Amino acid sequence: MNAPVRLLFCALWWCFASLPAAASDRQQESSAVVYQRIWLSGVAVDVVTVNLKSPTISVRPLLAPAGRRQSFAELTARDRPLAALTGTFFDTRSGVVIGNIVSDGRLVAEGTVGSAITIDRKGKASLRPLSGRLGRYHDWADLQFAVSGGPTLLQNGRVTVWPWSEGFSDPGLFGPRRRTALGITSSDKLLMVAVASPVSIHRLAHIMQSLGARHAINLDGGNSAGLSYRGCLIVRPGRSLTNLIGIFGADAPAPSSRWADIAARRALAHYQEGCRLFHAGRLDRARSHLARAAAMDPGQARFWSALAGVGAHHGDRARATQYYLRAARLYLSHWKAEEAMRLALRARELSPGRTDVQLVLGVSAYQSGQSGLSRRALESVVARHPGHVEASRHLRLLKRRGAPN
Repeated sequence: MNAPVRLLFCALWWCFASLPAAASDRQQESSAVVYQRIWLSGVAVDVVTVNLKSPTISVRPLLAPAGRRQSFAELTARDRPLAALTGTFFDTRSGVVIGNIVSDGRLVAEGTVGSAITIDRKGKASLRPLSGRLGRYHDWADLQFAVSGGPTLLQNGRVTVWPWSEGFSDPGLFGPRRRTALGITSSDKLLMVAVASPVSIHRLAHIMQSLGARHAINLDGGNSAGLSYRGCLIVRPGRSLTNLIGIFGADAPAPSSRWADIAARRALAHYQEGCRLFHAGRLDRARSHLARAAAMDPGQARFWSALAGVGAHHGDRARATQYYLRAARLYLSHWKAEEAMRLALRARELSPGRTDVQLVLGVSAYQSGQSGLSRRALESVVARHPGHVEASRHLRLLKRRGAPN
């Protein structure tokens, strides 16, 4: 069966298999996720274009169990994505993922080299250079998805292939091989690209440029290269894999909680080890463990608070303040106002002139019944920013409460 006929068969099968989905959703998804085979200078390029602004579309990783590998079909069997592409690099002996993968704000795997394509919860895509820093030292909390790769192929539409400066030294990476790449356009369209014919890394960069990408990164290729569209495996990998990039529609099954549970347990272990190292005076190692805990489970206020404490001991007042504020806001969102106020006071000791510190202190003190402290903090915000909406609203609430000056 040739490729066009096979693709038509797969598309028909997918339509019948997806009958429970609303017709309007299917129509939106058919225009939001589109496959093409394009010939560029005699090379066949398979491209899936995804409109990230479509309200029914989401992006998330497909992951094999820790330390294991699975076939492309096994990785896609449960969730049945609209499209899937080979993801980031992994150790072929141990199966350990060695690039960054973020799902729903959680860091589920980390690395240091290359750049990451990030997608926030509103579908805005961007390129984030990692600058040799571990994934735990980046803030991923507001993202629905991120994956790192490299070398970076394009930045702002220009070819920028500098493998050595990004930490890549394997000479096998540069010569002709099967390729996969991820790109984003100026209109927030995601380009999932597979080239089954061997091409060099520079040729791949020019292919992504020809496809209209503004930013692009190289992903795991060679025998790992694979691409599927609506249930049809268009480019078949020659080995089992650990991770894929999946595109999902409105009728997608709920994400498996397995990885979230694993991440939460690992985060707790890193937090406990970080606290132990902190009390032992080993601040650098404590910071590393606590940063990883916060990146893997960013909704835990105590992780950010502990990380702030290490930052304060290091003398990094700005970062410690930011972490205390992060923790305080999380406590506020769970109606734990006294804990939030305690951390906001610590943040004020470090950075008394910051308006955001005074605002969080004012709100948390208001919820804790500390009206005088709340009024003073909120008035300092309004003095610097007359008409500040949230501060003014809480001052009106204090007035109704009859708070003392």
